[in-house]
Amino acid sequence: MANSTLHIAACVYTALGHIRALVAFISDLVDTRPNVVFTVFVYKSFFRKLEDEVNRWSLPDSAKSRIRLIGVSEIDAGEGLAALAVPLEETAKCVPPAYATVAAGGAVTCTSTGNVLDYSEIPAPRVALSDVMTPFVGQALKAITPNVKLLVFWPLTHGYFNRFYGSKNIGGLAEWEEDTKSAMAEESNQGRPFAEVARDVERRCPGGLYRSPDGWEAYDYELYPQEMPPGDISPIFMASISQARIMADGTVFACSEDFEPKSAHAIREWYERDMGKSVFFVGSRSVQRILKEESPSKTGGVLEQREELHTFLKDKAAKSVWLISFGTFFYPFLHPSHVTALIEALLESQTPFIFAQASIMSTLAPLAPEFRERIVSSGLGHITEWVPQQELLQHPALGAFVTHGGANSTLEAVAAGVVPIFWPFTTDQPFYATYLSQQLDCGFELIQVRTGPGAQQPRRGGIVQGTDEAVAGEVKEVIECLGGEIGQKKRSNLAELRARLTQSLELGGAADSETEKFFAFLGGA
Repeated sequence: MANSTLHIAACVYTALGHIRALVAFISDLVDTRPNVVFTVFVYKSFFRKLEDEVNRWSLPDSAKSRIRLIGVSEIDAGEGLAALAVPLEETAKCVPPAYATVAAGGAVTCTSTGNVLDYSEIPAPRVALSDVMTPFVGQALKAITPNVKLLVFWPLTHGYFNRFYGSKNIGGLAEWEEDTKSAMAEESNQGRPFAEVARDVERRCPGGLYRSPDGWEAYDYELYPQEMPPGDISPIFMASISQARIMADGTVFACSEDFEPKSAHAIREWYERDMGKSVFFVGSRSVQRILKEESPSKTGGVLEQREELHTFLKDKAAKSVWLISFGTFFYPFLHPSHVTALIEALLESQTPFIFAQASIMSTLAPLAPEFRERIVSSGLGHITEWVPQQELLQHPALGAFVTHGGANSTLEAVAAGVVPIFWPFTTDQPFYATYLSQQLDCGFELIQVRTGPGAQQPRRGGIVQGTDEAVAGEVKEVIECLGGEIGQKKRSNLAELRARLTQSLELGGAADSETEKFFAFLGGA
């Protein structure tokens, strides 16, 4: 290839929301910039999902051929909690040597397909995009090619970027590692594992008020609304902080700047102005097709190919069906009776629903066989392992979406005009849940499902009882609200937010302007 080729390497985290956001961004770039080539590394078990996402964009061959996908690792992740840790470990171990071969112009074998990809005629990468969850990869890539521009790829909320990477003076966790090291020296922590102490330090919540730049408030413990199993991933999070604040040249945000305008402004102040990092709000490109109101047939006709879903939906009234899905990883497996209570409330109120059990953690607490049978025989519920979420949300029968509140699911709900009902767990999820349900008033958040420290007194008022009866009662209240003036108001506010997203992605709009800035930063392309 010609020397004018701009080769960008990327490493993606093994969550569909992260994959979808990255593919949307790179697909748009290769479609509009004929000299851009992408190499994307992914843990082998998620290679097909990555490939499927690329295929969904129906790129011309001339563009698609410039997206090179490389699966790494020979180890299977397994099931349950192991499926969370293994991909992170294997990605950190296997991507750097594969990248080194690519940068040297060698040949790399994809462990997912067995295909050999030759790089003898492709220049070394000038840019490395490292996901927020792959900081050890970003660090290694920078060490292998010191001149490469390292950019963090951030597919989450702007508000959580301030929380995760900002300093204490703005309510951030930037000093988390130093604080943990200090805590390790305390007598009460002698002999305790670092990760265990780190978790305690992060979640040290005395009940102070957290104030978002966008206007909403919550008690500090409300940022951890669900009891979560202990895990040894604090080193990854700490490395992610170092990646963004020290090693990286800047960050690419896969969401529109004006979706959370004041949080974005805060990022520009402390991260761009004060720290000298580059910032690119390239827009929520993963939902462009929904915003353009392209029919499912234009996006691949996936829904029509799922006969059982098509049959279930065909006679349902407009806006009557609920979708329940907790994303790639999350599921309330420590308190599965809350899921049962949710479904019981839907059955009792004669509300039709689709329950997608795609989450890795859902295997830890499956529905009882007799309960599954009762759901199916009722004619009100459809249970499936996976759904084509974007296409399903566009169906006229869909009216509400029970979601963990990941960025991808939240944006897809907004783009489709389907009211989100948040059941957040951790990280960025409570940020979107509070922002959309309280500040923008275009969704609901279930608070009776809260567990652990997050079940304390909510800032918005009320008491978290946490019983199955309280969960069912809250769900019934939401059903009633959706059918009345409150539901109408929330849908109206949702439409305004959708219009804001649409405007930012218009040709020549804010997202395009930021993309031009991105290429100017890279020296033109």
